[in-house]
Amino acid sequence: IVMERPAGDQPWVQVSPVQTAANQEKVNEIVQEIQYARGRNFIDSPESLADYGLDPASARVTVVDSVGGNPQTFLFGNTGMVGEDGGVYVQRVGETGVFMIDGHILTLLPKSTNALRERRLMTQAAKDITRLEYSGLGHTYTLVKDEKGTWKMIDPPLDDTDDQYVSNYISALKMLEAARFFPGTPAENGL
Repeated sequence: IVMERPAGDQPWVQVSPVQTAANQEKVNEIVQEIQYARGRNFIDSPESLADYGLDPASARVTVVDSVGGNPQTFLFGNTGMVGEDGGVYVQRVGETGVFMIDGHILTLLPKSTNALRERRLMTQAAKDITRLEYSGLGHTYTLVKDEKGTWKMIDPPLDDTDDQYVSNYISALKMLEAARFFPGTPAENGL
């Protein structure tokens, strides 16, 4: 799974295996966990990487910085205990040593190719929505929010709009999530 962010202030995008929106919270949580992980219990010359679950590794994560484009790759192995410290064994690619970090990272790493995809139907903040348009089943409706935050139906024009109903509708949209992703083009899926 490959995630990219065109610039530091732009959202993450999944570019492989499918190009799609990424779940910002999940990706940022992984990035922060890797960025702030502290190595401990260093083993400078391990006899066998297999003893630590690193030959082969159970996961491989590569991060690339935005400044120089320098990649850094980490291999994740077995969980283990050293004294009273538990964690997961890690090795930086290109180095011989092995060390431990907190095992929480393993709960964050994706278990499927869809794990980091954005599942929410609507991702923007509900308070930022100023226009709703619906077209379907032979009807078209347009609502706009005025500068006071009051919703008005402008197409067809209607003087009495139920603000609470519109707010509840937007809240319902915010809660909708995809249950599953289908392969193929939108046209192949009836869209």
